[in-house]
Amino acid sequence: MNALARAETLSVLAASVTDAALSQRDSGKEPT
Repeated sequence: MNALARAETLSVLAASVTDAALSQRDSGKEPT
């Protein structure tokens, strides 16, 4: 696997993890 593909894979993985964390946090919030 070349470095560019690897960096792209990590970027996508990080984005999905961040998105999951944000949606988890938002769902835990109480409605105002």
